[in-house]
Amino acid sequence: MAHNPQPNFSPLQGLLLTDVPQTHNHQSEPRYARFPAIDFSIGNTRGARLSDAIEGNFSAFGDQDVQVMDVPGDKVTYMFEWPGHDTVRKQVNARRKRGVQCRDRIAQQIAKILEKFLYEQYENTVFLFPAGHALPIPIEFKDIYLVELKRISRATWIAKLAVPSELVT
Repeated sequence: MAHNPQPNFSPLQGLLLTDVPQTHNHQSEPRYARFPAIDFSIGNTRGARLSDAIEGNFSAFGDQDVQVMDVPGDKVTYMFEWPGHDTVRKQVNARRKRGVQCRDRIAQQIAKILEKFLYEQYENTVFLFPAGHALPIPIEFKDIYLVELKRISRATWIAKLAVPSELVT
């Protein structure tokens, strides 16, 4: 029997993600609308797994030390939405060398905030309520991805989250 070699690719390549449903339309203040969002896609993979950030596996974040966020002060507020809950807002210390944030630190901060929120809400059981589904779908923290971060005010950023589409289909 001949051996059929499998293509050499990372397990995340080709992964299709579905955005976590948002209930509010968080618009940027006009002067911040022109700033590009911080994209967390890596190569052909849309988004970066938040569990990698918690574990300190920053190789999955590409050029993690690239400075992507100019911090206007000592604090920054991150926001995200999880279906069935009010918008989560958390202010964190942002000041680092020369007042900038890097992709790895941003992802780690957001991952810690989300992990704590989900633990407090669900005590290790996480459910997603996608549109069109009658029943909640169980989601593990390892299945949550940070897709992008969009600036909506001077020091406030909203995180766009996603999960693998096979979990919600």
